[in-house]
This record gives sequence, structure tokens and C-alpha cells, in this order.
Amino acid sequence: MEISPISISRRDRERLLRRSEILSASKILFAEKGYSEATLTEIASRAEFGKGTIYNYFPGGKEEILVAIFDQLYESLLKIISESFEPDESLNFRDAMRRFLGRSFDFFVSNINLFLILIKEAERTRLNHHSETAARIHVRHDEIIHALSIPLSTAMKRGDLRKMPPTFLAHMIFLNLKGYHLRQCPQSFVDKAPPDLIETDQFADELTDFILFGASGPSLSHLNPGGNQK
Repeated sequence: MEISPISISRRDRERLLRRSEILSASKILFAEKGYSEATLTEIASRAEFGKGTIYNYFPGGKEEILVAIFDQLYESLLKIISESFEPDESLNFRDAMRRFLGRSFDFFVSNINLFLILIKEAERTRLNHHSETAARIHVRHDEIIHALSIPLSTAMKRGDLRKMPPTFLAHMIFLNLKGYHLRQCPQSFVDKAPPDLIETDQFADELTDFILFGASGPSLSHLNPGGNQK
């Protein structure tokens, strides 16, 4: 639950602000240099704090900072899922899915450093099975898949989607979301951005089309809002 700024003391507000500044500096450095290459000294310098201050807020050092960054990322994605598929009788599944994909895509566009950290560090960390950080990221990732699988399961029961394991489909959607945005990411290209960059609406339409109809099905551009072919 979020805490209203006016409900906490000035001292606590200052602590939250400093913590946020440390995380912001860490996101930039982790995205630019990678987790392994970035140092606490550089984080402290970027945040304009002493190194000891970093340990006051994150006693576990870089690893604790990385976990906090992933917590922020996954909490944001959980909120997007919840708000996109909230009960709304006027919104059919196609529109809800399109809303989720569009909001997720925009979130990564607006938080490019978070996306780069997700791509660079999440899988590397998760492969280290003996790490507490890896275990934490596994848990948070599974929360995303579970949250997304709930509306997918409901859509299958209503006949909006053919029946399959909803967690499998949730994994595929999340992988496509990351892959599509990686294609868009300017930092992933040495010379220039690809000529086929797309806008959010086009991305949401194309991936929704693929989820509902597959590679050989009809295009959503041929469907009216009621879902019937013209």
C-alpha cells in the first residue's frame, strides 16, 4: 500500500527521497555499465552521497539495490495488469489485452533503464540458482505470470481464447513483449535504429492479433469492435 507523503514525518520523507535518489543513480549505472561493472563508489558519486550513506540505506550493497530495482519493476507491471484487466463489462477481452500490451510497451519506453536492466541482469541473475537474489527474482517473475494467467484463464472459459495452459500463454506474451521492445530499443543498435520502428498502437494491435488468431488467422484490421468480420 502506498503511503501518502503527508502521513509520514519530514525525516521519513527525506529518507524516502534519498533512497529514491540512490535507486535512480543505480538504474542509470546498471543500465549503462551492467551490474557487475558498476561500483558502489560510482553509485555514491552519481547520487551525490558518501559511500557510507549507501550502506545506511542498503546494508546489502549492490545486490540489495538490484533486488529493490526489480521489486519496483515487478510492482509496476503488476499494477498495469490489474488496471488493464479490471472488471469492466463494456470492455471485451480483445480491448483489455490491447490496453495491457499498450500500457506495458509505453511503460518500458518511458523507463528505458529499467528495461535494459531487465534484459541484461534478470536472466543472468536467475541462472545463478544459489543466489538469494535469483530466488527473489524467480518469485517476482512468477507473480507476474500468475497475475497475467488469471484474465487469460477467464477468457478461455468464456471462449475468447482456445484452451491451453494459461501460464504457458502468459509466458509467451511476456517474452514477446520483451522481444518486441528490445527490437525498438535504441541502445541495442550500434549504427542506427531499425527502419521499421513502430508506434504503441501498432504494436498493441499486432501482438493482440497474434494472441487471438495466431500467425495464420485473420487480421484485427478486418474486425469491427464487436468482433464480427465485415
